[in-house]
Amino acid sequence: MNRSKLAALSAGAMFLVATVIAPAAALADTGNTNTIKVIGAPTINPPATGGSFTVNIVANGSVDIGGAGAGLAFDNTKLTLTALAKGAAVVTNGAGFGGFPSVANTATFIATANTNGQIPNIGYFYTDGSSFDAANTNVTIYSATFTVSAVGDSVLAPNQSPAMLDGTAAGYGNALTIDSVVNGNVVNSTAPVTPVFSISAPASASVNQGATNDVTVTTAIVQGTPGAITLSTTGLPAGVSTSFSPNPVSAGSSSTLTFTATAAAAPGTFAVTVSGTDGTTTQTDSINLTVVGANDFSIAATPASVSITAGNTGTTSVSVAQITPTAGTVALSVTSSLPSGVTTSFSPTAAVVGTPSTLTFTTTAAATPGTYSVTVSGDNGTNVKTTTVTLTVNGPAPANAQDVNVNGTMDGGFIGLSCPSSVAMPLVRGNTNRTNVPCSVYTNTVWNLNTSDPATDAYKGFMVTGRPVDNVANFALANSMHVLSGASIVAGEIVYATDVDLVTGGSSATGTNSATVPLVLSQFVAGGDRAGAYGIQILFSAVSVF
Repeated sequence: MNRSKLAALSAGAMFLVATVIAPAAALADTGNTNTIKVIGAPTINPPATGGSFTVNIVANGSVDIGGAGAGLAFDNTKLTLTALAKGAAVVTNGAGFGGFPSVANTATFIATANTNGQIPNIGYFYTDGSSFDAANTNVTIYSATFTVSAVGDSVLAPNQSPAMLDGTAAGYGNALTIDSVVNGNVVNSTAPVTPVFSISAPASASVNQGATNDVTVTTAIVQGTPGAITLSTTGLPAGVSTSFSPNPVSAGSSSTLTFTATAAAAPGTFAVTVSGTDGTTTQTDSINLTVVGANDFSIAATPASVSITAGNTGTTSVSVAQITPTAGTVALSVTSSLPSGVTTSFSPTAAVVGTPSTLTFTTTAAATPGTYSVTVSGDNGTNVKTTTVTLTVNGPAPANAQDVNVNGTMDGGFIGLSCPSSVAMPLVRGNTNRTNVPCSVYTNTVWNLNTSDPATDAYKGFMVTGRPVDNVANFALANSMHVLSGASIVAGEIVYATDVDLVTGGSSATGTNSATVPLVLSQFVAGGDRAGAYGIQILFSAVSVF
């Protein structure tokens, strides 16, 4: 036996012990590298103390090897070494060991290792000068058993110049270069919760040219503890700027968003994006911002439709409303072509806020019957606005004719809906999973079948774990569920006329009288979605259109 080789591997005296504890079985490794590594480091879930586990410190050669050795560093604040065992396979093959304690010295050896957080080098070497362990095979040098003394992640690191000896005939006993050392990671902690927040802004806002207007932007904590949220806007029109107070804002609090428009700001409606970031997560919402021009007003006609029998007159009231800063006097006119035999007049000829004008349509007996769109314009010298009145001219009644009013009533009918109380859907990652939901509508009237998710939390429209049993969603699939209907075959493929995303809901079908409505639930499952039991509640509502 070459004792110098063994000493180089163990950095200590050689001890031979007949009794060993069998480690885990050797595993094939075709990496073609010289590697010392730790196998068997556990994940403890939920995190706990008091349990024990055993790891193997193994060698794997790119060629046949005749010996190997390594020490092992560990965190003695979280782990306590309780036992050591020689690799069973190498003992069976007749290897000698260096650095492994004798039976009498084991307790002292383990106590010193726990004090230092370090198992000194332990190595083996085939004493006959010809035995070897096959290349690309995990060979256990020794195993170490630990108890868990404290919660927390830790690393088991082979160290102290780990070595490996050539076991081939040509270079037997010569040192091999170690290409890599692989640690064992003991996971014994709860992963931190990623902070998530939401941001909410009003759907619309307005600001006058040369003025300011304030709206409130609110934030809410979804999970974890988000940091301070910095707010900003994009998509502003020319001449409009924004500021927030406060900014940044604490998660769960509100900030005042001020729109400031110059006198030359571009009038119109613009989609403005409000963004918030805590440095880790960014959330957005949108506002439809209307920039209102100077001396702006609106115009309307009530009623918006007038029906006249030829030879008679009809009226509608045209009113104006102030937008900013004053509407002034608005001159009225009809700016579209009128049918033959129809004339118009305004009384008074101009309108002001609070004082409408009466528009009178006068028809001759020879007026051309039909329905016409009449444009009414208002001009205050700065802005021109229009509204539309629908004019219907009916033919004159024949001589000696008498009108007869015919009245009738119709009840609202009846309506009923039948859907299965539950359906099962197989969920396969990377696939669009589908299942049928046959519903039947029973009615004698025209109906809509509406589809929605009645949930009101952030997971509306998504399959989740937990809800509806305890009304608390633990986690959700990454993609929302869709309800499909109106199937047809196009180029040999099934296509659907209607696709309702349950995040927003919508109408899945319409019809008249009783009918069967074949619906299809469609759920795409992403490759990264977690395994688990998911559920969603879908509300189908049959509604009469009368």
